[in-house]
Amino acid sequence: MAKLTGQTPLVEAFEHLGYPIFLFKILGVAYFIGVAAILQPKFNSLRQWGYSGFSIALVRAIASHLLEGDPVRAAVPAIALLTILGSVVIMESKLRDQ
Repeated sequence: MAKLTGQTPLVEAFEHLGYPIFLFKILGVAYFIGVAAILQPKFNSLRQWGYSGFSIALVRAIASHLLEGDPVRAAVPAIALLTILGSVVIMESKLRDQ
């Protein structure tokens, strides 16, 4: 939602990283599609595509901050979310295999 509503801290971060602001709308819609893919119960491969999309977005966020020369603390939120996402994928996989 923050990307679709253009929250000021995100706008400033995007401008700092050199990304165009119109990317907010594209990413916002993509995130909603990813959430729908993950939450749907029927197609496991679609859920995996959702997880992959979020993983790619988070790795891109981490790399963008680090390659821009930002301190590591700027990438900590993305690192934390990627860690949580990885944990969820592992736990879901173990539950599915039981």
